[in-house]
Amino acid sequence: MKESTCWRLFSYLAIDYKAAQAELDRMAAEGWALERVHSGVLARFRRTDRTDLRYFLDWTDATKPEEHDYLQLCTEAGWELVETVGYLNIYASRPGTDPLPIQTDPALEYQRYRKKVLRRMLLADLPLLIPLLLILLLAAVSWKRLPSIPARLPPILTQSNLASAILLTSPLPLSLLLLQLIWSGRHFRCWKQAAGAGEALPVPGAAAARRRGRLSLVSAVYSTLLLPFLTADILLNDTNIYALAGMLLGGICLMVRHPDDKRILHRSLLWCGLALFLILCGWAHGPLRDAFPGRIPPPPVLEGGEPEVIHGNQPTRSDTFLGSRAEWSESFLLRTRGSTSYYTSVYFTVHTWVSPFLAYRDRTAERAEGVPVEGCEAVWRVSSHSDRWHAYLCRRGNTWLTLEFTDDLTSDPLPAALAWLEGWTDETT
Repeated sequence: MKESTCWRLFSYLAIDYKAAQAELDRMAAEGWALERVHSGVLARFRRTDRTDLRYFLDWTDATKPEEHDYLQLCTEAGWELVETVGYLNIYASRPGTDPLPIQTDPALEYQRYRKKVLRRMLLADLPLLIPLLLILLLAAVSWKRLPSIPARLPPILTQSNLASAILLTSPLPLSLLLLQLIWSGRHFRCWKQAAGAGEALPVPGAAAARRRGRLSLVSAVYSTLLLPFLTADILLNDTNIYALAGMLLGGICLMVRHPDDKRILHRSLLWCGLALFLILCGWAHGPLRDAFPGRIPPPPVLEGGEPEVIHGNQPTRSDTFLGSRAEWSESFLLRTRGSTSYYTSVYFTVHTWVSPFLAYRDRTAERAEGVPVEGCEAVWRVSSHSDRWHAYLCRRGNTWLTLEFTDDLTSDPLPAALAWLEGWTDETT
């Protein structure tokens, strides 16, 4: 008994539409008719007895008002719209008809592609490509000219899960994007030459077209895999909920503006659902954040010392899959002269890592430039932002503590800070 349905991976770039059309015609010759393309990548076919079934693919821009007239022209010519995938409309011939393709002039076909697809693709890709290239260029220049950059890079990995994931995997999306632009540019140049000579536009090879489509699919999967990291940031770290509300509002506006476009409606619903899910995660931010086992606790520095602590700031914390980070300060009243009060503060920064390698890379340059403190293990005196300030760098296991204070304090905060650091690292190991 023959199967009534079959599934195929159907992922093609808009510039490879002729290869996609050839695959659909081949499936039709084998007795399969396209029923639907799920999520733009997975095609479902059903058995058919038709022997006259053919397909025609053409570019579309549903936001343009003239698209309705063009669709009507295709219908009158004997083509029935089956599915819309990305920038492509998929038409099937009606039973008992032998319609001709709508686009027969290579020059007009080339102009149509350039106006409807190429510009939108560039507008979508260049805003991603240009910042990535600039970031890599600035990073390369800074890495060469500023020796402290390699030491400052690891702390960035404790501030955001999403930023850490993108930073560590940035060569992958950048390479895929560059390959896609290079391939599309070469193919577009061949089209331009053929259109100028009045020849038929070249049909891309089936294997090459499938490879390009698979690469675009990898990009989509990569973007999807970043969602858990964004969710973790919302649950554990400080995130602007208003930006998520803006995402929700943007999706609603698209649905209101294009109520008849099923493709835009479907994507807008997914967008709104994602935004709503992230907003709900934001509401669960507090309890889950406090229960996170790797969270760095605030230390009782100078408790009972002189001068007394008059104000302790709430720690600024962040947690990622690579480590945790916390910054806080404590202020002290030095003296009061008339109506003027004089204060001083102690500043703390803590980084703890899940890997000894990351802990070693963290603050490597500062540690190399620091002076070891006699009588203290793994403690260095390092430079501060001002000559009046003292700064120490301490390490216990995979945890680094930076301590900064002025000469105005009557008691040294370093012993209390080391006692807290050793006690906390003993609890976590």
